[in-house]
Order: sequence, then structure tokens, then C-alpha cells
Amino acid sequence: MAGAETTSYGDDVVRGIATIRLRGARKAKEGSGAMHIVIMGCGRVGSLLARQLSDAGHSVAVIDREVEAFRRLGPEFRGAQVQGMGFDRDTLIRARIAEAHAFAAVSSGDNSNIIAARVAREQFGVEIVVARIYDPKRAAVYERLGIPTVATVPWTADRLMREIIPAGLVSEWRDPTGRAAIAAASATRRRPCCRRRPRSCRTAT
Repeated sequence: MAGAETTSYGDDVVRGIATIRLRGARKAKEGSGAMHIVIMGCGRVGSLLARQLSDAGHSVAVIDREVEAFRRLGPEFRGAQVQGMGFDRDTLIRARIAEAHAFAAVSSGDNSNIIAARVAREQFGVEIVVARIYDPKRAAVYERLGIPTVATVPWTADRLMREIIPAGLVSEWRDPTGRAAIAAASATRRRPCCRRRPRSCRTAT
């Protein structure tokens, strides 16, 4: 599962952390910003996500079927390490899934990630779930079912395209279906895209 990862995707981590923090803040305990977060997969992405959330003061439980994978967490990791399958009920219970504000499935297997995300959402009532998906077609399907996904392959390809192609020709964001996209365009003095001042443009919008 997570132990088979060979590449680190920093953007996946950033988006995963942002989703958990921004949406999870609504369910944080009153008077405290601390949350309990369960992460399935202790590869490079999962271990980095776990360390950063733990360093931020959150309670974190990491699930992986390989004991050796927990070495990536380092000696200073203060969270729980749970050996087992991330979609197994008993394993999730040991990870205190019933107390979880968020669940992130970031193993290297699409099927495992989606099954685990659905179990966390449908059987344990975890409102915030995020699944890492390699197949963009699957990502689109599960987004429609209400399960936020991080599609590794298209996201990474977009990042590489932005480094290769001039600014404004590559989308900054696109929805999982690929039907909508946002592209950044820079305005120059020679060929201005708008003659209004920024304030008047915002007002008109």
C-alpha cells in the first residue's frame, strides 16, 4: 500500500492540509483548535501530512499495513501508529475514527483509498474525507458522490505544464470533469486586457 510510493507530491500535501484545516475548523472543539485526524497510508505524502498536522498541535492517527512504513514519521512524531488495513472497521476503531474530525486516504492504491473513504463517511459518519486518486476518471466519479479527491496525475501534469508553457496558456484550476477551468493571464502595458482600473473592474464583476 503506502510503502510502495516512490515519488513525493508536495502539492497533494498542501491541498490535503488546506482542505482538512479550512473545512475541519468548523468541527473543532469549542475553545480549542485541536482536531483528531486519521490518515490512511504512511508513504511520503501520508507521513509528511501526519507530521505537519501533529506539529500544528492536532491529534493524529496513522494507519498502514506495513510496520516499516512508520519509520517515515520520525522519532518526534507524537501521534498514534496503527498497523492494519485502512478500510477495516476494527483497524479504524483502533485509530479512534469515531472521534475523528477528518479522514485522509493517501495510500498508493485507488481502490483502497476510495473504499476507506466511503467506510469513514458512511459507516462512521466522518464528515470531512479526502481521498488521493491516481485515475482522473475515478476522481471525477467520486467527486460527484461528494468525496473530495486529490487526483495526483493530472495535478502533477498541470504543474509541469505551467513550468513549460508561457503564463496564461495553462489552467490554474480545473474541476474533476475537465469541463471548467481557470487560467491566469497577465496584463501588459503594450496589450492591456482591460482599460478599467482594478477597483472599477471588481465593482463591475
